[in-house]
Amino acid sequence: STHIEKQAMRENYDLYLLMDDDTPFIDDIHRVDQNSRKAFMQKCEAYLQSQGKNYIKISGNWAERYIKAENACEKLMRPISNSLQKQHPNLKKTKKPKR
Repeated sequence: STHIEKQAMRENYDLYLLMDDDTPFIDDIHRVDQNSRKAFMQKCEAYLQSQGKNYIKISGNWAERYIKAENACEKLMRPISNSLQKQHPNLKKTKKPKR
């Protein structure tokens, strides 16, 4: 296993957000080269599947991705929020800020 795989195996998040490769390529130090980005994304998805990780694949433009990620996180947190609301009925729900 590589250092990255060892590190990934130590973490166990409730949800992984896998970004699709459908946005324009930006050549900077944080990205895989343009020719191998699809293969890299597929390898990441195969790894998440092989490890039984809970993930969502997010595609679209940057605004759509943000909304999809936010919705996925809110869906994940909803049971916790509902439980807290039942345990502490005086807690006020916060409203989502308008964009």
